[in-house]
Amino acid sequence: MAKGAISGDAEVKAEALEAIESLEDRVLARRLVALLEGKDEAVTLYRLQALQDLAADHQHWLRALAARAIYEELEHDLESAAETVATDESPVVRTAIPQHTPSQRTATERMSVVEMVLALQQASIFENLDPEELEALASVCEERVFGPEELVYAQDSAADELTLIVAGRAVARVEVENGYRSLAEYGPGEPIGELGVLRHAKRVSDVVAGPDGMHAIVIAGDDFLGLLSEQPAMATALLATLAERLARTVDPTGAGGIAPSL
Repeated sequence: MAKGAISGDAEVKAEALEAIESLEDRVLARRLVALLEGKDEAVTLYRLQALQDLAADHQHWLRALAARAIYEELEHDLESAAETVATDESPVVRTAIPQHTPSQRTATERMSVVEMVLALQQASIFENLDPEELEALASVCEERVFGPEELVYAQDSAADELTLIVAGRAVARVEVENGYRSLAEYGPGEPIGELGVLRHAKRVSDVVAGPDGMHAIVIAGDDFLGLLSEQPAMATALLATLAERLARTVDPTGAGGIAPSL
């Protein structure tokens, strides 16, 4: 029901909204329908109330996502308040609330299950998985943080895992006579190494983190292949990703060359 309500298919969405309207809790149902239909009054009247109601739902993923949404909304309000008082002409106002700066993830911090699930869902190959399926996938994933230009994969190394970029960028490159030649660049939500896992082949190039480093989720090759066999929709999404890679030109001279699927 929740998945259908955010569907881009009008018929599926209509069926989900009809199911929501049948909930015994009529107050919650009205708030949810108003939110999903995008009514202006819902933003001001129902948003926080609906989220608070969902935070008490019997489904743990609805509770988790509602709590996350409440946190992000309150964090945004806190940041706005901090920016407002920081520029006030009165020193009393400027010290009214503690200085607030968004936290920056370090190599020692770990993602929560909710954060990892949300990150996985940003990738097109995983976006059709249910939260429970993503939670199971997250349990076999490893989180890694790479420093600026740190080596992620070496050319000719075993392609036994897939890396999904959460933040930052990665560059595929090969060594040439006067240094390195960049083949392609990858950003958040993009997988690296999927074709090598499928082909059981070695890496065709080096991959290094971008100038600002890279935060990534790593999935063992065997786990990834097992998931593909169980999820035909994910296999279709992967084919679309590979097709997009093949269509992405990386040689600015027009002499040819395509972004490699590592």
